[in-house]
Amino acid sequence: MLRIVLAPDGVTPHVDYLGRLPGRGAYVCPNMRCLEQAVQRGGLRRSFQKPVTGNADALMKEAWEASVRQMRSLLSIANRANKTLPGHSRVEVGFKKGEGELLLLAHDASPGVERKFRRWASELEIPVLKALSKEEMGPSLGASETAVVLITDAGFAQRIQKELERSKHLLCIQN
Repeated sequence: MLRIVLAPDGVTPHVDYLGRLPGRGAYVCPNMRCLEQAVQRGGLRRSFQKPVTGNADALMKEAWEASVRQMRSLLSIANRANKTLPGHSRVEVGFKKGEGELLLLAHDASPGVERKFRRWASELEIPVLKALSKEEMGPSLGASETAVVLITDAGFAQRIQKELERSKHLLCIQN
């Protein structure tokens, strides 16, 4: 569920992605149809007991951007904790050592790279998920671009999987 709160102006709805903002919140399922109904059919007005001006497209975009920020933050924290192996060669070394809890592929990784690493991860029984683009993933890992990253810690892998599952409700992400 997405938590929607009102801005200080009292009429503009915003997504409270992490559920930490103060004040009354309204909960909406994280898909476009539910957001449109909440905005256009008065669901938010009823929840907040006052007129609310907003647009479902803007709320969905805000939710997606918050999801990307959260995913990049998780990758950055895992990287600073030395629990990631970003890049082709480091992932290969990790696979050869039998390391890895989760393999992340960029949405825009080449088909050849995707086939190679999916096959290898499958042999090692490591789950593979698609997350972000190369340009979005890279800076979180200290590079300009990264198409593949191996998460070596079970806790980080679990948290990243949970975040990716949550983001799938916002946009369809093909694995």
